[in-house]
Amino acid sequence: MRDVRIEAGMLGHLERSTVGTLLLFSIVNMPSAGQDPPAPDGSATGHWRAELVSSGGITGKGTGGVAVSSDGTAELLQLGTQTACTTKLTMSQIAALDGAVTNIAQEHWRAGVLKSKPAPCCDQLQWNLRVTRASSAAGEEQLVSSWTADSAEPAGAPAGVATVHEALAALWPVVRGACSTNR
Repeated sequence: MRDVRIEAGMLGHLERSTVGTLLLFSIVNMPSAGQDPPAPDGSATGHWRAELVSSGGITGKGTGGVAVSSDGTAELLQLGTQTACTTKLTMSQIAALDGAVTNIAQEHWRAGVLKSKPAPCCDQLQWNLRVTRASSAAGEEQLVSSWTADSAEPAGAPAGVATVHEALAALWPVVRGACSTNR
């Protein structure tokens, strides 16, 4: 398994404060019932899983996260990686993320590697974006990016990494909304 890591200041709206996170949580985007075909089983686009998880902050455990797989399975994560809810998304809901994960090149992840990681301060949130996908060369590869929410580093994340993050972050309120209606 290959493990490619970068440490980069990124996330326009989440980078500077947790306000972006709170706004993201407050938006509930309900999927339309029965109008979209189910997500594929992953055979057409390749199997993958993308996770955006926070840690740190006031509690030291973060604010949770979201994980989405190529088959449409989505998990709302609470306090790190503990699954709070699992739901199923449609192909149209995961299309942007599928395209981003399928098209990202390893060079996009390597391009932003920092020589030293700034130490997190105070109650900052740390974010981990992890993509695990099938790879013809390695069987499976993991692409990981980490950053601190209030990082002083420039928001110069490679375009491919930012595209995966934006697509996954956009699904977070969708998953949260689906989980709140399933209770």
